[in-house]
Amino acid sequence: AIGPIETGLQSFPLWGVFLSLWSNVWIQLFAFMIYTGSFIYGGGLVLIPFIEKFVVNEFAWMTAREFVDGVAIGQLSPGPVVMTTAFVGYKVILDATGGVVGIGVLGALVATIGAFGPSFIFIMGLFPYFARVRENDVIQTALQGVNAAVVGAILGASVTLARESFIIDGVLDPLSVVLASLTFYLFTRDIDAIYLIFAGGAIGMIAFYFV
Repeated sequence: AIGPIETGLQSFPLWGVFLSLWSNVWIQLFAFMIYTGSFIYGGGLVLIPFIEKFVVNEFAWMTAREFVDGVAIGQLSPGPVVMTTAFVGYKVILDATGGVVGIGVLGALVATIGAFGPSFIFIMGLFPYFARVRENDVIQTALQGVNAAVVGAILGASVTLARESFIIDGVLDPLSVVLASLTFYLFTRDIDAIYLIFAGGAIGMIAFYFV
């Protein structure tokens, strides 16, 4: 049932304007990315499960498999989290405009500015003041807690990606599990991550065509 507050808002002339703006996918994308960049702490990897939750489950802008593919594409380039965010913006706007590639690129730009603009503003405006007090004992203690929370958040992001990567069409994919385990082992042996990523891509292509 609609209460008196909602009724009053709907009768307000600007209510229709607000609803019209909010129904625009450009506004939704930019507003969501600004929210993500402003209130999610713990490093770039923490953005991944948060974006996945809303982009896949809440807004249904893409499937879980498409999102994981976007994360994988991001890993093949410098600034993987930036590239993943750009991929989301590109895919969302590309679908909304019926496949106009040039507009999709603009969507990638909008998503990237929205997600990382707040951090840029913080660095330019507030970080100099923070640098002055970072040696304070209270601040140091707080940073220790933040560092511990960041580790937990990154582990959470890893679990989210593992779930979507290992389970394909509702079935556990043994090749993905073996490949991930082998990659983890080689990474602990100081093998450069870029070689492991490209090797994984090559194995995936071979499996696609011959398995």
